[in-house]
Amino acid sequence: MRVLAGDIGGTNTRLGVFGGAAESPELLCLEILPSASGQTFSELLKQFLSKHPGSYRSACFGIAGPVRDGVCETPNLPWVLNARKLTEEFALPAVTLINDLQANAEGVQVLKPTDFISIQEGQRDPTGSLALVSAGTGLGMAGVMRATKDGFLSLPSEGGHADFAPRSPDDIPLFEFLYKKFGRVSYERILSGPGLKNIYEFLVEVERKAGHQEVLRDSDSGPLITKLALSKEDPTSVDALKIFVSYYGSVAGNVALQFLSLGGLFLGGGIAPRIASQLQSENFLKAFLDKGRLGALVKDIPVKIINNDKTALLGTAHVALKTAHKNQSMVKS
Repeated sequence: MRVLAGDIGGTNTRLGVFGGAAESPELLCLEILPSASGQTFSELLKQFLSKHPGSYRSACFGIAGPVRDGVCETPNLPWVLNARKLTEEFALPAVTLINDLQANAEGVQVLKPTDFISIQEGQRDPTGSLALVSAGTGLGMAGVMRATKDGFLSLPSEGGHADFAPRSPDDIPLFEFLYKKFGRVSYERILSGPGLKNIYEFLVEVERKAGHQEVLRDSDSGPLITKLALSKEDPTSVDALKIFVSYYGSVAGNVALQFLSLGGLFLGGGIAPRIASQLQSENFLKAFLDKGRLGALVKDIPVKIINNDKTALLGTAHVALKTAHKNQSMVKS
């Protein structure tokens, strides 16, 4: 049994063929295609299938953006994906579209213990729900709820676009700076690659910190700020990353409470593994645990960094294989 799986990003699209059981997807082949190389997703899928023809029992694709009734208009690409049309165009038995964080939530369920970096061991409840927070180009969130005794149900979310709220009077100047710049302020304006640049600009323009010219000149300087902070080459980058990490802890604690993720809170995306040493610091945990009367509760929640860049792809394979096996069982019955 073979299925198609995909992780569609603004820069690259990963497409793979998988076999095996849903609980342990087996990668048979993988292609990483520049997303800009196709005017539509269908063009990229045709490129892939021309190299890897054959019969596929189902397909699942994860994409950044809300999926409604099997349709997603991608915010980072000029594409509209429609599950029904893809099913018809490629003569596939079934096509499922899911949000990229939902794909990560599915992927967490099939990762190995070595795919994680621990921040807080906690006291894991094996029957508890899971939650994910992923800071990268944007800020994603998802939950994984126990649906049955033996299974989980992943829940998509656009919580990264929820209203930002200052945690203390010290946060109000940052809020005012972002409000003047953007109008409404969401958590994504702070906790993302572009958000790290926003924090840096706040420190330079409002706090009068010295600015690194290359950082200020580059519109996409989040990775550079991280590099300069970790190497301690630029004091303002150090301060910006410290604020970023504190907000990461605060938001992660909020999501842990919102989903009551007693089974674990996971940090995904490309940023977390690169700043693992900072996320393992007291700075992160202090903000994560600062939940008033429920501080003792979040202290019991395991917190881990996802250190496998194929998690979303594995998640879509997990969904595609579940669908294929379910359809096969229905035919046999």
